[in-house]
Amino acid sequence: MKKLICFGLTLMMLMAAFSAYADSEMDAVFDSGSPILSEVTGEFDFKMTEETVSLLKESDEELRVVSISPVGYSGIFTLGKSMLTVYDEKLSVVHPSSEQGVKDEYGNLDRYYNGLNTDMSHLIGEEGVVYSPDGKYAFIGNRNQTLMYMKLYIDPILLDLSTGELILTATYPGKLSIEGSGALTSGLFSADGRYFYYTFFGRSGEMLISVYRYDLTTGETELCFQSDQNLYYPHLSELSDGSLLMLNEARRNDEKESLVIAKEDNGSWTLQETELPLDRTCLYADELNYAAGTGLVCLTEKTDLKETFAFQIINPEKDFEGLDRILCVTKDTNEIVSLSPEEFQKAMEDECAYQEIHKAVFSPDGHYLLLHALGDSANLLLVRLEDMAVVKVGGLDAVDINSGVMSRRYPVCIEWNTDALIIGTKDGIKAFTFDTGKP
Repeated sequence: MKKLICFGLTLMMLMAAFSAYADSEMDAVFDSGSPILSEVTGEFDFKMTEETVSLLKESDEELRVVSISPVGYSGIFTLGKSMLTVYDEKLSVVHPSSEQGVKDEYGNLDRYYNGLNTDMSHLIGEEGVVYSPDGKYAFIGNRNQTLMYMKLYIDPILLDLSTGELILTATYPGKLSIEGSGALTSGLFSADGRYFYYTFFGRSGEMLISVYRYDLTTGETELCFQSDQNLYYPHLSELSDGSLLMLNEARRNDEKESLVIAKEDNGSWTLQETELPLDRTCLYADELNYAAGTGLVCLTEKTDLKETFAFQIINPEKDFEGLDRILCVTKDTNEIVSLSPEEFQKAMEDECAYQEIHKAVFSPDGHYLLLHALGDSANLLLVRLEDMAVVKVGGLDAVDINSGVMSRRYPVCIEWNTDALIIGTKDGIKAFTFDTGKP
């Protein structure tokens, strides 16, 4: 089994090293002025189920890391076309559950598993993997697979990482023309670990989306609320008070987009809307990331030419602080400039002096932002959110990080849940940690 190298990644090293990232360590890396990414290397040595041992003996494939949870001792691997889960150093083969979840009325669980020939890793989109707080459960969502390719049979399906079981949490027919059918578009686990919330896009009377929650303790699914707003794209986030934060992508060009907060009071839900500052014809948000540690939201936003030249850092729990500022990265100096909506509109009328942003990812503590950007060349930039200072990251050529069409093969562009980053590169999915380079 010495040949089973996960791009040089060892599970024992990986699980020992992936702890909550200390602020002081990240501060030291940033203050050096020359942070670099170093690939994690080593060999495997860990506990395995008999089923996994048998699978490994029969296979000549490499065992590859796909994703690691924020708690650091669970995640997802692949071995050829087989998906494996790891939890507390134990590997399990992914398989449909006959004990957990709801009855598979439409055969969606079998179709999800057998129809893909057990090769489910390509279902993981650039959104990455959503984990329960204890790292035991994982949800895989993929905007492109679900909506662009109309894989409407994909129900909310969870992975029990401790056993490898696929758990069906609800079941729907797979055609939009049928009442109550549609597509799963986003999901999250509540901070207390009890619920899994998910957004369902499809026919339900006059409503466009429905938000459900699945009780992990009882196995019951309930409808939270419905809305005719365009809340179906990922992302769904939970604020510190338990309310849900969503992005309303305006359906008509004369509308403004908005952030929507859904609050529950004794079983009744209310939706509160806060508009974004620019018309959709000028700038529209296409991705929302939330950092639980700081309460900050990062919106990456596209122009009408479908190029992402701007982002916003907003605090919804402090009266949406930052909502009126548009942030851009200059091409010549890698500096972040803060523009008013009017200044941004004027800047877009001239030759663009700002970098296109392919990906924005919060650090685990929420105090840093990693940008995969394209100016005159590809750049990997580390942003300290306290003062918006920027340093360029070395060690990995940003050209080799997948984005756009290339990301379909190794779709996890950048996932930063622990002190390691899982990055989809042209040579496959690899794991890196930050180090200090030479000034």
